[in-house]
Amino acid sequence: MAFKKNQPRTKASIAKQQATAAENRRAKQQAFLAVFAHVGTVTEACRLQGILRQTHYNWMADDPDYPTMFKEAKEMFADSLRYEATRRGRDGVRSYKFYQGKPILDPVTQEPYYENVWSDQLLLAQLKANVPEEYSEKHMVTHEGSGDLMNMPIGPGEPEEAFHALMQQLERMHVNEVKITKVTTLSIAERAAAIKARRSQNGSAEHE
Repeated sequence: MAFKKNQPRTKASIAKQQATAAENRRAKQQAFLAVFAHVGTVTEACRLQGILRQTHYNWMADDPDYPTMFKEAKEMFADSLRYEATRRGRDGVRSYKFYQGKPILDPVTQEPYYENVWSDQLLLAQLKANVPEEYSEKHMVTHEGSGDLMNMPIGPGEPEEAFHALMQQLERMHVNEVKITKVTTLSIAERAAAIKARRSQNGSAEHE
């Protein structure tokens, strides 16, 4: 049986092969990025797509267009997180009620009973991100009409009012624990401690 000799590769055939390889790589990249935009981690996206993590990093290093594509996928994932935070903070989510492992039914509709649950922390986070001029921590601490709580005097006769004003401001900020980063010279936590200490000293002086 006669065998044909290998034909020399022409420039056209090489170009076609390279173009096909580039198209296949781009298709793999797009499939990977679509999954990444949903799951948000390289490891999980690689696992679901059946590729090595190193493949992603090779693309980042070798393909000049891929970093921009990856950045866009990351922004898509970030948008999905913003949407979820807004949904839970503004719109609320359904919390179905159960009794002894069985869903409670609405007496009127006979449908599973649920209550809407909201997250004040997520809502506040969205307000800080989208309306920082009104909801940044510094603005909220020195809110118009409340006075500068960080520099409020704590002289004789004033600690009680200063302490209550500070606590009311913290309640408006939906803060359950006094753990806020420093805004001026003293943090709110330090300010509250100073007010408490002065209240204690004033109380001791009154009983002497």
